[in-house]
Amino acid sequence: MVERSAIVEQWRSRQDATAVLATLVRVEGSSYRRPGARMYVQSTGSVGAISGGCLEGEVTRKATWIARNGPAVERYSTLFDEILDENNSLDTREIPYGLGCGGVVDVLLEPVASPETNAMLLALEAAERGETLYAATVLPSAADQNPGFARVILRDDNTMFLRKLRSQAEGAFQADVTGERGR
Repeated sequence: MVERSAIVEQWRSRQDATAVLATLVRVEGSSYRRPGARMYVQSTGSVGAISGGCLEGEVTRKATWIARNGPAVERYSTLFDEILDENNSLDTREIPYGLGCGGVVDVLLEPVASPETNAMLLALEAAERGETLYAATVLPSAADQNPGFARVILRDDNTMFLRKLRSQAEGAFQADVTGERGR
């Protein structure tokens, strides 16, 4: 995949300590991209896409700030429910982020400096070489006092590529994750 190659290339060539990996993790309603779409954000711009081109600028501007204390999930709504003018017509000047899809997307923003994110980028690099890997991620939640974030990455033969669990996320994975595979 060209996008994955470009992300790995940027990560390998620049090593920007403030870089952020943005991953589309949830879609409600309509969206131009599906969960798993990624974008690599660095101080000089971004590579990849998480929408049809409408959210990338917003995410690029704010990703480093949002992920400054660790991984975070940001929600972007493109619903048109309350964007009517005085004649009850759609006021296109007020469409959020200029999107035309009318859905809600959640984007995981992870600082590249974290071990979990580096492992995901190493996994993307391994996939470029033809390896099959499976990743499971517990997403951080704003509702938690201590947001949990954990990632397990398995090779195709069920051997561990990465297991990074934080104590509050431990229960989200079964004790023996090698018997379970998923994306």
